[in-house]
Amino acid sequence: MREASRLGMVQIADGHLQVSRAERLRLVVRCLEDGLDVERVCKAAGWREFEDLVVTILGSNGYVTKKHFRFRFGGRGHEVDVLALKTPWSLVLECKRWKRSWQPSALRKVADFHKVRTSALANALPSLQSRLGHDMRCCTKLVPVVLTLSDTPMKIEDGVPFVPVGRFQSFLEQFAGYVEDFATFTSPSAKSSEGRRDSFVNV
Repeated sequence: MREASRLGMVQIADGHLQVSRAERLRLVVRCLEDGLDVERVCKAAGWREFEDLVVTILGSNGYVTKKHFRFRFGGRGHEVDVLALKTPWSLVLECKRWKRSWQPSALRKVADFHKVRTSALANALPSLQSRLGHDMRCCTKLVPVVLTLSDTPMKIEDGVPFVPVGRFQSFLEQFAGYVEDFATFTSPSAKSSEGRRDSFVNV
C-alpha cells in the first residue's frame, strides 16, 4: 500500500482509501508485472477493470478496440463487449463473470448466442465503417471469442473459443495455430469483392 501511495496510485482522504478507475487499472497492471495470478487480480479488482485489462492486452498486441459497441441489424439492437480490429482477423469478445467450470449446456447457449451476434455484426459492417473509424476492408473476418474469469483450460464449443483471462495473452500469441478450429464470419462486402456469393457464411 505504501508503494502504491508513493507511486500516486492511491490517495488517503479522511481515513478513506480513494482510487480512481484509471489508477485501479494501473494497480492491476502493476500486480501482474509483479507476478501475481491474473485471475485472482481481476476477481479482486472488479468487473470494469477486467474489461479494461482485456483492452490493454489487445492494444499491446496491435488491435484497435471499441468497448460496448452497439449496432443494429435485422431490426434488432446488438452490443459487443469488446470489438478488436486487426488485419486479417478481428475478434468479437464477450466477457463473462464465470469464475468456475462451465456446464456443457451453458457453453452451448452462450456459444450459439454469440455466433448470432457476430453474424449480425459481420453483415452490418459495410454500414459501420464511418463509426468504427477503421478500414473495414482489412478487418472483415470476425471470430467470436468468450473471455472468462475462471481458471480452467481453454475450450472450443461449436467453433467458439472460451478463454480464461489468465490465458488470453498466450491465446493471442498462438491464434494463427488455432484459427482453423474457430467459427469465422465474413462481411458480405468482402465476399463480394472476392467474387464469392453475397450470402453470410460461417466457416
